Amino acid sequence: MPTVKVTTSKSMERSQKEALCLELSSAVAGILGKPEAYVQVLVSAGETISFGGSFSVPSAFVALLSVGEFAPGATKKLSAAMGEIFLRYGIPADRLYINFCPRLGEDWGWNNSTF
Repeated sequence: MPTVKVTTSKSMERSQKEALCLELSSAVAGILGKPEAYVQVLVSAGETISFGGSFSVPSAFVALLSVGEFAPGATKKLSAAMGEIFLRYGIPADRLYINFCPRLGEDWGWNNSTF
């Protein structure tokens, strides 16, 4: 269900990308109240990204897709949690955009069917 797609200019070793995946997976599952078994996280690091016309400080874009609407306050909690997580990887919160994308269950395919 929830899929977190990260694109960042920060170069990362595989172990760092794996750790970031696990931190994001846990945070998203906990805040959204969804089973972590259904959370998918994709990290693409070392990409060319301009933020504010600058390449000098690492930045990231996150798309969080999930079945159903986000509960009131969930996006603020997710933004705060992700800001803290990305800061640990050298990406400041003011260089991070997060796009919250609610989806209908019928628009999300899985296991030969839809949600």
